[in-house]
Amino acid sequence: MVKSSILRDIANGELPKSEITIGGSSSFVLSKGEKLIWVFNDVKCYEDVSKRVYEGGSVGMSFKVGKGTRVRMGSGGGQSVVKTELKVIGSGNLGLTNKALYYQTKEKSVKTPYSKINSVVTIQNAKVSVMGEYYPKDVLITEGLCIYQDGLRNIFDNIDGDFVCRLITGANQL
Repeated sequence: MVKSSILRDIANGELPKSEITIGGSSSFVLSKGEKLIWVFNDVKCYEDVSKRVYEGGSVGMSFKVGKGTRVRMGSGGGQSVVKTELKVIGSGNLGLTNKALYYQTKEKSVKTPYSKINSVVTIQNAKVSVMGEYYPKDVLITEGLCIYQDGLRNIFDNIDGDFVCRLITGANQL
């Protein structure tokens, strides 16, 4: 009921009239003219992390020249490649304002202005491959949202993805 009222206000070009009371220990630092619209608690976040690795090989032969001495002839080649992995950021609070999305854990705090978001996709019951400590593992996203920004993605689990998608789209047009 409250969510539909908020979306109706935004669709009419108005900021929601209701005030948000935050439970727990979130302290979003809002910019001037920014108003907190909604907060989700205990949201899991996964983020794309890029890293550069060197891939290559060599071709050639080695010849025995003398006792304990070998000469290697051949060529080596390779190139630097950028690989992207999905990593767990943690569990924290997701705050939505009229201008930006805030995500806050004990270790990290991120602000993403709506104008910087390229696309938003809702997720329900999807498996994603997340890099563990040594190898990838599959994680089930029950209900969430995937946000694409500058070629990378953030996935938020344990939120109403449809509501957030509609709020971001509407608030970006205010």
